[in-house]
Amino acid sequence: MPTKKIEHAHICMLTLIMKKLIHFVILIILFSCKTDPKETSAKKEIILHKNTNKEKDSEFKYVIAESGLNYRKKPNGEIIGKFKYGRKVELIEHTHIFETIKDEHILKKGEWLGVKLDQDTVYIFSGYLSNKKISRNSNTSSKTNTNVGEMSIYENLPQLKFSKITKNEFEKIESNPKNILPKINKNDTFFFIKTKNENFKFKVYKDYKENGSWSGSEYIGYYPKLKFYAIETNYTQDYLGFSELTLIDSISNNKYNIISPGDGAVEQPITSPKGNYLVYKYNVMYEFQGCFIGVIKVDELNKNNSKKYLTEFKSYTSEDWAVEEIKWKDNNTLYIKTYKEKHTDKKQRKILDYLKTNLEMKN
Repeated sequence: MPTKKIEHAHICMLTLIMKKLIHFVILIILFSCKTDPKETSAKKEIILHKNTNKEKDSEFKYVIAESGLNYRKKPNGEIIGKFKYGRKVELIEHTHIFETIKDEHILKKGEWLGVKLDQDTVYIFSGYLSNKKISRNSNTSSKTNTNVGEMSIYENLPQLKFSKITKNEFEKIESNPKNILPKINKNDTFFFIKTKNENFKFKVYKDYKENGSWSGSEYIGYYPKLKFYAIETNYTQDYLGFSELTLIDSISNNKYNIISPGDGAVEQPITSPKGNYLVYKYNVMYEFQGCFIGVIKVDELNKNNSKKYLTEFKSYTSEDWAVEEIKWKDNNTLYIKTYKEKHTDKKQRKILDYLKTNLEMKN
């Protein structure tokens, strides 16, 4: 008997639980039906909007500096490369370091901004940035405007290796051919470089002595083998001088900006006897010694491909000496005359040395 009562009690309890569960399920269904479908849709829309607009959370700008915009290791610090005109950059840091510079009598105010470059942060001046991409004026544009000599690329390539030679060995080699300057059209204000399909216009370099600034460009050379014109552009910023070297291909109309490791332009590159290399030097400004030597490879098979025609090949950086002269011994061998400044008894003395390097030498 007791067993039957227990079983009956269990059955009654289960029945009661089932009734409560059914009632609970009905309440949930009724509540769900009352939920506003528009509210649910709106929530989904908000989530979708957040997912599809992540890029809008980032701040982007475009480079509008006609000859490209230098980027640096730190605000107003060492130049390590250049963004070309029209480059889209992503801002990742506002330094709140503001500056006013003078560019051809025009004052530009801006902030030093940190932007993303691969996995690193580099710094550029906001005075040469725009919120929108601006098409370059067709009168001053070229087919392409390519930067060559990026330090970040040289750092991942083999370095030049040197051995000593005598002064006599160096002097036996003839000096490089004299610079050729074919006549061009010019007036007191502008000069013009005529290529196959374009006529490039440059403002003549002028020294504005009354306010301590200068700006403009100079036609400094021509390369018969490569059909290149060499142009040096100068400008001032906060009473400091800056310059850069550009090579213009008269056949393809391509412009190649040779990136300098410092504020001044690199010296005009020297062509190898066969024309498949260019070597250039840059002596550190404001110091007695220190230099950079860069070698660019010329690939005639890719003459119409600006990214492959001129490419970084080898380089060398010295903090101990500067370069006085470079000669090509043959198509693969360079002879270099170096010097150090030594100060003794209030006198300055120049110590010369002579080196050679072979471009085909494996590291």
